[in-house]
Amino acid sequence: MVKRRAGLLVLLVFLLLWPACSSKEKSVEEYLEEGRKHLESGDLSKAITALREALKRDSELAEAHRLLGEALGRSERWPEAVTQFEVYKTLADQDAAAYALLGQAHVQTGDLEKAAATFAQGMQVDPSFLSNYQEEIAEAADSILQAGKQALDDKDLATATDLLALVAPLVPGQGEVYFLLGQAHLQTGDTVQALVSIAEAIRLSPELAAEHADEISPLAQTGLEMGQTALDAGDLDTAAQVMSAVTILLPNEAKAHFLLGNIYNQVNQLDQAMEHYQTVLRLDPDSSSAHTNIGVVHYKKGELEAAIQEFDMALELEPDDAETHYLLGAAYVQMSMTPLGEGQAELLAQGQTEFETALTLDEQLAPAYIGLGNIYLLQEEFELAQSVLEEAVALSPNSPEAYFALGQVHYSLNDIAAARSAWEHVLALNPDPAWQEQTERMLESLGSP
Repeated sequence: MVKRRAGLLVLLVFLLLWPACSSKEKSVEEYLEEGRKHLESGDLSKAITALREALKRDSELAEAHRLLGEALGRSERWPEAVTQFEVYKTLADQDAAAYALLGQAHVQTGDLEKAAATFAQGMQVDPSFLSNYQEEIAEAADSILQAGKQALDDKDLATATDLLALVAPLVPGQGEVYFLLGQAHLQTGDTVQALVSIAEAIRLSPELAAEHADEISPLAQTGLEMGQTALDAGDLDTAAQVMSAVTILLPNEAKAHFLLGNIYNQVNQLDQAMEHYQTVLRLDPDSSSAHTNIGVVHYKKGELEAAIQEFDMALELEPDDAETHYLLGAAYVQMSMTPLGEGQAELLAQGQTEFETALTLDEQLAPAYIGLGNIYLLQEEFELAQSVLEEAVALSPNSPEAYFALGQVHYSLNDIAAARSAWEHVLALNPDPAWQEQTERMLESLGSP
């Protein structure tokens, strides 16, 4: 009898303990693994439940957000999937998959602009994004492209421009997209962006040039005029954009290459400038201006012999070009100051001859007066230097070079007050740093007034 009661007691104790043992709390990892298995087997409801349980325990578990987004998406609950993928992207912002999943989800909700923007972000995070998610992006890009085309047909130009601009980077080899974008820009009156987009279309798909020749030719001619206007106004950024496009649309237009060369020359991108000037010569071998500007590029590079050769060739073609005579004179003077200039007096004499010839051809050419004045300074003919430099400042009152040289003349003539006035005028003109530094140094040498 005692034994039976003891056995019953053991059984009761086991029964009391068993519920407590069987209700042990699952870990986050267990819920995550359970959700993953249900997702793989296609039991989406159970997968969603398990993954939500995992996130209750760890709301920053990136993998759980990703899997839950996939389960919700496969359940056609795309707005909820977007929310999960957005959190996943925030938690794993260097994982390209996050951008691919979120972009696809945006497509499914119909938010094509967000889809394209998300894919573009993915491309920034991972350079191989396009190739790694080619199918996903192609499907989304096609939807965005079709929507952009429809908006263009419907004359909803703002939407068309936004969608086409967003989809273009997603299909980098398709010139058609850029051509459509150019048409949208053109219809909104943004001719600059129209030129840029259509030029990119032709670069990617050269066959479009023949297919759309009737549209492209007048647009390119308009661009040629716009580029010249922007260059004349000193708007080099716009001029460069426009003329770069025009040289693609009109590859055999010498003027376009010449203007683009001038733009690069002004910003001292000398190799690019040289490339376009040489293209001009291939298209028009008798272009004296191309030879002159190639000479300027050589001059800026310190290649004085090559510069002189180009200026000479320009003058053979156009002997009465005052500016080229001036530039040739400047090259001779500069050479006289280098180790190559062994015959300094002869080189200065050649420079003086060219400056005088330039002034004979154009008596209003202020740089030639400055050049001549500097030669007189070197020769210590200070009265002659003063006379021609005063003519220079009268013709070009905003020239730091003219006032600096005139200050040197006054200093050499021991007119310290006049020298100070001339150099202070240089600083008042806000010259480039080289002139400013040199002028400040000269003023310091004068001491206090």
